[in-house]
Amino acid sequence: MRREALSARLILKTLGLRKGGVEVVSCPTCGRTQIDLIHLANQVEDMVSGMDLDVKVAVMGCDDVGSQIMFIKRHLAMIRKFDGERLR
Repeated sequence: MRREALSARLILKTLGLRKGGVEVVSCPTCGRTQIDLIHLANQVEDMVSGMDLDVKVAVMGCDDVGSQIMFIKRHLAMIRKFDGERLR
């Protein structure tokens, strides 16, 4: 999707004029952050882009990155399965 279209969708969602899509939020980086949180949040955004579900995914920076990625992948697989069943 083009950057302009993504920006337009984000503006509409922020104003509450568009529903759907996964919203990724992350904690502000602090002294307890032990990973590259911005990079991880960007990876998660890439993983969920294109999913048309109305859910919010939180990415936290004070736990080990491997367990977060496995947790996210496992739950995304469950969401995809649910979404596929819902569309049948």
